[in-house]
Amino acid sequence: MRRTYRNKQGLSPPAEITKSMAVLADSMADDFNNILTVILGACSLIDCDSKSPPELSVCVALIRTSAEHAASLSNRLVQMCTVRKHHKHPKRLKKSSG
Repeated sequence: MRRTYRNKQGLSPPAEITKSMAVLADSMADDFNNILTVILGACSLIDCDSKSPPELSVCVALIRTSAEHAASLSNRLVQMCTVRKHHKHPKRLKKSSG
């Protein structure tokens, strides 16, 4: 006979690990987005500065493009974590003996 182990919330260990990983990834993505917001804000400030040398614009554009790409990846991770949090597995119904 096969035993199934469950915790207080009714989750089996693999499901509990998956849920914990989703919470961790979601939290890290939020922190990463906060850092990217600062980077993108700094790029905008440099662009607004009329005293900045023109060759700096090339570097700022590269930084902005990279940060926007990273933000896109981070947002996809947040969406994946949100889907996993709200995804409910259907319960198996027991066969009636009658």
